[in-house]
Amino acid sequence: MLYGWGGGHAFHWSDTAEFNLMQDVLSARVIFDSGVPLIHIPCKGVASHLQTTIPELEYYLKGKNVICDYLVNITKKHPTNKPCCWSKVI
Repeated sequence: MLYGWGGGHAFHWSDTAEFNLMQDVLSARVIFDSGVPLIHIPCKGVASHLQTTIPELEYYLKGKNVICDYLVNITKKHPTNKPCCWSKVI
């Protein structure tokens, strides 16, 4: 089995001030020291570039299940001052 963790920053980043990591540094240490097959998805420079748009969400998620519909609806309600064609970090 392969596990993934979205948190922290890339190892070369200048700081470790990231929400998921700061909440539980000990747990992050346990995960990285455990030896389990792990995919680390750093926030700055990686996850921060994973973006989607409302049309993409509606095409791929809308109507699939309750959780998918929730994600589409909550993203549509996300406050933005951009008039159209905005994208949001996943």
